[in-house]
Amino acid sequence: MGSRYKYFREVWNEELRHTHKGLPDVDLYTFFTFSDDKKYRIPLKYEYRPDLISLDFYGDPKLFWVLVYANKFYESPEDFVAGTVINIPRFERIAGLI
Repeated sequence: MGSRYKYFREVWNEELRHTHKGLPDVDLYTFFTFSDDKKYRIPLKYEYRPDLISLDFYGDPKLFWVLVYANKFYESPEDFVAGTVINIPRFERIAGLI
């Protein structure tokens, strides 16, 4: 089994004089995007609520961030506008990555 930190880059901390793991060194859009993603048109009841979409598809509202990265909605939940078609990665695929 590989390290859970394999996608994180080393960062030098001058004050502490050592390295630590920093932010992921991968494009998370490509990391969480697959050719077999489900296409889903956001209904009005889920506008601005990626947590509720995540609850419906993954059974956990805390996985909303997968939808954020899979759709390049890096700014805010306000990107989840009713009528917008988004990608929903299959749970089996993301479970193996997280």
